[in-house]
Amino acid sequence: MNRDWRKLKHSANGVPTNDSLLPYVLEVLKDDIEVHKKVVIERVIEFLQIPETILAEKYPESQENEGIMIDRFGWALSSLYIADLVQRPRRGVYKITESGLTMLDQYGDRLTKKDL
Repeated sequence: MNRDWRKLKHSANGVPTNDSLLPYVLEVLKDDIEVHKKVVIERVIEFLQIPETILAEKYPESQENEGIMIDRFGWALSSLYIADLVQRPRRGVYKITESGLTMLDQYGDRLTKKDL
């Protein structure tokens, strides 16, 4: 599995797109029973070695928000939840499903939103 954030699909501002994060969210969830959203994000950031400069990027119209990258993790988790590849046993806590493990094994880092 790719470990370099620069090889992901990026938007015009250089920040990885939410759909490019899908396989990496599943990857960091695959060995644990339940993981809090913050831990998922931290693990993916570490796994892909995403630099602070990318994490600091903000939407121009909303400088108070956590940032574009954190927003995109939320969208990735939401897409995986809708596709039943992760469950939310409690608020802010995620768990990979059997379908999620199967999709990760089948597609690896080539998993896209279209595959969901």
